[in-house]
Amino acid sequence: IEWRPRKRTKRVGRSPSTWTDEIVSTAGSHWMRKAEDRVLWMALGKAYAQQWADKGR
Repeated sequence: IEWRPRKRTKRVGRSPSTWTDEIVSTAGSHWMRKAEDRVLWMALGKAYAQQWADKGR
């Protein structure tokens, strides 16, 4: 068996944010518990959409 190093290198800089990072920034760290409350989760969804629209993405 012969070891061959990969030719790829790791990207420099900060790793890209994930969808959970965006949810945590809107709903907080206990977002899974909040998701169980349908009314609250719908309100958080609207708040997230508004926040996204305000940023001009």
